[in-house]
Amino acid sequence: MTMPRFAAGDDPGASFPDLLRKLGIDPFPSMSGAVVEANLRGGGSDNAIPHATTCLALTYDRGVV
Repeated sequence: MTMPRFAAGDDPGASFPDLLRKLGIDPFPSMSGAVVEANLRGGGSDNAIPHATTCLALTYDRGVV
């Protein structure tokens, strides 16, 4: 497995869902787009998306932190 690399202007930033979308992966495949968008805007519903932890890895010439 190789790590994805992005040019400075193409970097998806700190958003994990945006990273998945950039890689062609649907971050919420079992939910309709309207439900996801409402929850991301804080609208909430019975199908609320739970909060999660973001994992971060930094690469450098000797490996990964």
